[in-house]
Amino acid sequence: MIAEWHTLEISGVQNAELDGYVGKTVAGIAADENRDPFDVCIDILIRDQLGSGILQHVGHEENVRAIMQHPRHTGGSDGLLVGAKPHPRGWGTFARYLGHYSRDLGLMSLEECVGHLSGRAATRLRLVDRGFVRRGFAADLVLFDPNRSPTPRPTLSRAGRRPGSPTFSSAAASPSRTAASPAPPPEDRCAAKKEEQSDDRDRHSTC
Repeated sequence: MIAEWHTLEISGVQNAELDGYVGKTVAGIAADENRDPFDVCIDILIRDQLGSGILQHVGHEENVRAIMQHPRHTGGSDGLLVGAKPHPRGWGTFARYLGHYSRDLGLMSLEECVGHLSGRAATRLRLVDRGFVRRGFAADLVLFDPNRSPTPRPTLSRAGRRPGSPTFSSAAASPSRTAASPAPPPEDRCAAKKEEQSDDRDRHSTC
């Protein structure tokens, strides 16, 4: 078995006896215990009954930056929000886009970055009433200070937002409905969107 053991970091375990491995790489554990990395990996999986999680430190930063600036690319995130050290992308993806790549490195303007993470993604997924601040659209708005540095700690919610709280919604963004009102039927949303798009030829969705 060929593996880059130094890239595999233990992020969480179910067996409390293995807690000391969290935050260490398989290569590091093997070196500390004078064991073969393969044996360490198999031993952890057996003792933890396949309940272990990992972070894998791979990728090429120049490629990441080039890909994210492509006009067809959209930002997104996944990740299992469990374990003592869950993957940073679980909570930190969008803050890193806005803080590190947009504000600090200037790879895209703030406006471009917001569109990259909202309207472009909604368009790609054909979400006909989301991703843009428009009349009749869902008031999915997030208020943030672009000058504040996002925290690198993955389990700490973004500043100003309590864990489990909803994103900020405002009835002012949609005069005809509040955040608690039910969404109109799909055919009505499509009709409203097409009517709005007919003025600016901005055809971002397929209805």
